[in-house]
Amino acid sequence: MFSASTIPASAAQPGARFIGVVTRVRPYAITVRLPALGDRKGVVRRRELAWELPYPDPTTVYHEGDELTLIVLSDPGSGLLELSLRQAIVDPWKKWAPRLRVGQVVRGSVVHLREFGAFVEIKPGLHALLPLEDVAPWRIDKIEDALWVDDLVEVVITRVESSRHRLQVSLRARLEQLASGRTAGEKPQLLEATPDTSIQVAPLQPDVRMIRRVLVVDDDDSLREPMLDLLRRTGRDADGAANPEAGAAAGTERRYDAVLMDIHFSTTPDGVEAGRRILADHPSTLLVFMTGLPMTEEDFDRLWEAGAAEVVRKPFAEDDILELLTRLERGEVRPLARTGSRSYPAIQSTQEEVTTTAEYALLAAELADLRQRVGADAAAIFKMDLQTHKVTRLASMGVSAEGWQRSHDLVAKSPIGDVILGRESIQDRDVKGRRVSKYTHLLTLLDFDSCIALPLPVEAQPLEHALFLFWSAGRTWSAGSVRQARLAAARLGVMLERASWQEKIIQTRRLSLAGELSVVLAHEVNGKLSGMEIRLANLTAAAQGLDNDGQAVSSDRLAHLKKELATLRTDMTEVLGRVRDFQRLMQSAEPGLIDVNAVVRHAVHNLQSLALNRYKVTLTTELARGLPLCLGEAAKLDHACQNLILNALEWVRRKPATGGTVQVRTGLAEDRRRLWIRVQGDGCGIHRRLLPRLFEFGFTTRENEGTGLGLYVTRLFVEQMGGSVNVEQSLVLLGATFRIDLPVDEEVGSTHA
Repeated sequence: MFSASTIPASAAQPGARFIGVVTRVRPYAITVRLPALGDRKGVVRRRELAWELPYPDPTTVYHEGDELTLIVLSDPGSGLLELSLRQAIVDPWKKWAPRLRVGQVVRGSVVHLREFGAFVEIKPGLHALLPLEDVAPWRIDKIEDALWVDDLVEVVITRVESSRHRLQVSLRARLEQLASGRTAGEKPQLLEATPDTSIQVAPLQPDVRMIRRVLVVDDDDSLREPMLDLLRRTGRDADGAANPEAGAAAGTERRYDAVLMDIHFSTTPDGVEAGRRILADHPSTLLVFMTGLPMTEEDFDRLWEAGAAEVVRKPFAEDDILELLTRLERGEVRPLARTGSRSYPAIQSTQEEVTTTAEYALLAAELADLRQRVGADAAAIFKMDLQTHKVTRLASMGVSAEGWQRSHDLVAKSPIGDVILGRESIQDRDVKGRRVSKYTHLLTLLDFDSCIALPLPVEAQPLEHALFLFWSAGRTWSAGSVRQARLAAARLGVMLERASWQEKIIQTRRLSLAGELSVVLAHEVNGKLSGMEIRLANLTAAAQGLDNDGQAVSSDRLAHLKKELATLRTDMTEVLGRVRDFQRLMQSAEPGLIDVNAVVRHAVHNLQSLALNRYKVTLTTELARGLPLCLGEAAKLDHACQNLILNALEWVRRKPATGGTVQVRTGLAEDRRRLWIRVQGDGCGIHRRLLPRLFEFGFTTRENEGTGLGLYVTRLFVEQMGGSVNVEQSLVLLGATFRIDLPVDEEVGSTHA
């Protein structure tokens, strides 16, 4: 090693490389000593620490004693050497410059904002200037009005000066490319292609089973006869029956490929029993039930046991019947969902009983943890209806369901009533030692010797919940158990209050969305009905004119009549569809098997008119075929999809450019365990700094307009189904993509929807 007095002058020439040891760290620079130069001191200024922008804060990265490889920039002869850390590592310009060319489409992150524009980091250490005038085709006065630091942008390279390390890009050019349909032959991913993590399911080629003979059983002549006319018009051999008895007789006497049977009749047997008789003689017949009434779990169980292939809801139109027959011929039967047959993923539990709604699912986990910590043999959270005093269990472990059914009407007279109505706390070590035990009714539920009971404070509603912990076989609680129970009661109260507010929020959002859609529904239905009434009057007058003329109808007049009839049919179909989809939105059902594509189609159909008339946006779909089913509530998923579509429409409307598109796509993830739904709009994009809060309660980006409930409720609904929702990608001024992921129900085959 050289001593300080014998170091050669040439040793510290610019470009020389040394190992330095950090001796001091400041916000603007770090000081080092160079052992190879006799511990001579040097300084590395902040701008020379890294190629990346913004330059890192040295105090957050480096510490005294760190060893760094450094390059000498200059030697003033006396004092500190000027050193560089970034020049000792690979210059990103040398790595990427050969791949850069004018016209190339690249992506990057905004790292600096200036009055004259923004700096975009294309790769670590590779920065480009985005001038203010090149941000958008429309006028932008301040860069902050369009871009924020950390925003992701997709731009076109307009200038490359490798010798001067200068790169210039244009977002305006990229917007103009997309507006004109040009992509310059470039992939959106820059320089390195990012593999797609999803796949489109290839269409399956199922065996075709022809549906030639069809029986329609319905007591409504105005429905049955048009259905028979339709079936015969499509080349099928169709018979009808006006009651279940006649339907059963016809179906057993002759084998039909399919039977369309109404469920609800006032006579005996009903439609289900008639269908059962038909299948007993002809098991290969496809039995499809029709209903215009709400379906209960018991109804689905009856249909399942009767051997039903499918259920169709009234009202329906001609296209619905034709689509049904096509699916039946292709073997694409949608299995009935007996909602009680399997656990809902969001509330699966190893406990004996959990609540039946996902909003309260965490109560079971908290209760199980408390039971384990205090060593109780059983635990329960009870809820009392303050009007009827009927007591129900929100969650419990170790409480016999059979015993509960025998005595749940009596337990209000037990200490449960004292705790909830009287707001008492109980710490009893000997519940059986009393001459007249107040625990008589509670002991019919389970055998216990001691217990702790506490009211649960819930501010959002009247006090109606109680926590009970039970010990048996001579065991009892300790002072520590009481403290643990009190702490748990406070936590459970907060959880119950949160669940209560979530239910209110969900209902509020459901009503809000219903109100928004009802305006569209009223406008469209009223307009359609008015037009239909006028057309019917015109057609009636025309028919009377034909009777009076007694002459052959001219081709022009016949063509006009056909056109009016076709328009009338189209309007009627749209009205039926609107009413049916609006009813579907307002439904609240138990979890069942969901055809995601069908839900997406309904959501898009509900918002088509709103998109075109209010937002001036084209709304389209691209649905993958052969998707498996998932488990959840179709109405809630429909609601979640509509919330995302409405959000995407709103972001498109904020863009100064006119028009726009929103596309909803579905697909199957590569691992085939998850379905995805993507809602992609070409709006103004969402600033990256907003993304972490986008799905929070009450957060909105629309000042004085938004409620902050739509995306929050969407997240609740999706998570209740065991899924997730996020913003998969957001490119400022180019658009954003929302993505829902849902677990596949592995016990059911695909729907080929």
